[in-house]
Amino acid sequence: MYSYAAGDYALAEADQSVAVGFGAVVSAGEKDAGVSGVAIGTGSYTTAMDGVALGSYSVADRAYGMHGYDPSTKGLYIGDEEIWVGSAGAVSVGGVISAEAENGNEETAIITRQITNVAAGSEDTDAVNVAQLKKVVSLTDANKEAIASNKSAIEANSLAIADTKAELKQDVASVNNRVSKLDNRMDKVGASAAALAALHPLQFNADDKFTVAAGFGNYKGEQAVALGGFYQANEDLLFSLGGTLGDEKMVNAGVSVRFGEKGEAVRVNDPESVRQLNSEVQDLRAKNANLETTVADQQSRLAAQDAELQAQRKVIEQLVAKVGL
Repeated sequence: MYSYAAGDYALAEADQSVAVGFGAVVSAGEKDAGVSGVAIGTGSYTTAMDGVALGSYSVADRAYGMHGYDPSTKGLYIGDEEIWVGSAGAVSVGGVISAEAENGNEETAIITRQITNVAAGSEDTDAVNVAQLKKVVSLTDANKEAIASNKSAIEANSLAIADTKAELKQDVASVNNRVSKLDNRMDKVGASAAALAALHPLQFNADDKFTVAAGFGNYKGEQAVALGGFYQANEDLLFSLGGTLGDEKMVNAGVSVRFGEKGEAVRVNDPESVRQLNSEVQDLRAKNANLETTVADQQSRLAAQDAELQAQRKVIEQLVAKVGL
């Protein structure tokens, strides 16, 4: 394997290496170190396989296989795509050099260079120039402005949402209050309805056609009192009117009419008729008691007479026996 060195003290130790310039060195070092390496420039130095040192005192010591920086993870790339991993030694245009100072101490210096006149890259593996970075920055600034605008809008929406939330809470509280009042009114209505249902007329009395009734109702802790009046013109027609007392007032009115043919059966819903029937029943019971007493007395007399007849029969039988008949 041939190598090439040009310049005073230039040294191309590694196979297929090139060293050009005063003191340029491509070091063989360990196995495969510096193979196919290039060092161009005074004091340039290459130790990496396929590494390239361009310019005076440039150092190419970064081997292939190094992973690039991944902005998405803010660390080195951990995959295996070639565009993220170097497949050959690095190209260096600078480096760190050491020199002896006047006081005898060793000092180090970092050599860096700008790479100028670089066109904008087009492929994933091309270099990016400053113009492309400025474009990215301008887009980033625009995105920042848009984000700031969106942030302001979001904050405004948040305030509006907070106001709406407060209004909704007030509305919900108002609805709950109204529902509570409605429940209370419904309970009172239930108590009033129960009180009205407790009103009932008395049986028809031709002498007292107007009656008054009072009712009491309770429903879920609420109580109500109702008053009502009934007028029964006759046995077949009844008028009614009722109402409750208290905050929730209820009123009802009605008329009841009896239809149908009247049979021959005696109606007992007339108090006067009932009284007459009761009187007649009492009279019948008294007469029946008197009859029972009379029958018992007659039975007692018949028994006495029968005993007397039996005694007389015995006397007659004795007389007949004495006479010898």
